[in-house]
Amino acid sequence: MSLFCFLFSTAKAILYHRCWVQVFGNGDVYEGEFHRGKCSGRGVYYYSRSGRYEGDWVDGKYDGYGVETWAHGSRYRGCYWQGLRHEFGVYRFYTGDVYAGEWSNGQSHGCGVHTCEDGSRYVGEFKWGVKHGHGHYHFRKILLYMR
Repeated sequence: MSLFCFLFSTAKAILYHRCWVQVFGNGDVYEGEFHRGKCSGRGVYYYSRSGRYEGDWVDGKYDGYGVETWAHGSRYRGCYWQGLRHEFGVYRFYTGDVYAGEWSNGQSHGCGVHTCEDGSRYVGEFKWGVKHGHGHYHFRKILLYMR
């Protein structure tokens, strides 16, 4: 392969993927793919004071699979749709609690498991971020059923 062909194909790849680094006035930084001036494709967004998101983007919003971490230690790993947690994901709270389950419009919604730092857990239904419907509480050697 000639040097010209290599440089031409490399330039096409860079142009096609449109990977850039953008620094915002508030100190945030985005590294990744752009389409029509918006974050689209794969990328990492660093929030100057609060954490970062690494994953898929569509039209400037989290969309697809991603991992969001916050400075205080919480982390979400899962699916997003139009900028909100959606479908299935795992949220680890900085307190040690963990929610693993279904999400809709950014809130726990559907079936899931909320495990507390002390080992107790709730397995059941959630509605808009609240335990709701059928479920079981599991405490140390005690099982409590809710309707």
